[in-house]
Amino acid sequence: MGPQGCGGGPGVVSTFTTSETLGGNGYIYDLKIVVGANSSTSTQVTLGRAGYTKLDANLNKGAGGNEIYLCFQRSPAQVLNGLEYTYNYAYSSPNDILTAFQTQYGSLTNAPAGDPYFYNIWVPNQNSNVYWGTIDLNAGAGGDYIYSFQSKSPFVPNYRPFREVGILSGNISTLYPPSGWAKYPRDLNEGAGGDYIYFCYR
Repeated sequence: MGPQGCGGGPGVVSTFTTSETLGGNGYIYDLKIVVGANSSTSTQVTLGRAGYTKLDANLNKGAGGNEIYLCFQRSPAQVLNGLEYTYNYAYSSPNDILTAFQTQYGSLTNAPAGDPYFYNIWVPNQNSNVYWGTIDLNAGAGGDYIYSFQSKSPFVPNYRPFREVGILSGNISTLYPPSGWAKYPRDLNEGAGGDYIYFCYR
């Protein structure tokens, strides 16, 4: 989806990529990350087989580095269980609807933890026993080390079940998404140059 409904003014260039009309119907139950635009990469093969749909919006747009994309899942029965499920952490049922998103700053050698009730948005691979990793959203591009998290818990303040997710990008920080959408306020490309990039949801 193009810049329809995106905020701005003269000289503002923005793009809004949305899950609407993609991946079937219903709520969003899970997010995962893939690295690389090529659909034959191992992470995309793994997620595609499980019914995940990629949002075609590079989270490193304009900054160089790795091409990084979010994928979403509308079927609770097809959620790929990350480490939080393997170890039976509280408030992490794969059958719960996605209710919140956040990012945290870390470093090259120290990936941070999320706030209570938040768990990593994982990068899987194609091994028979899926290995789960995390990735800096600015990987290869410099800038801040930014890691992403999701929650499926009603205990998160101001939670709301996610029906759609989107990525808003452009050349100014004061972009806003179409009516009815909310914007997570932190730039996913912070410190790396390139576009301002924001996670959106409704």
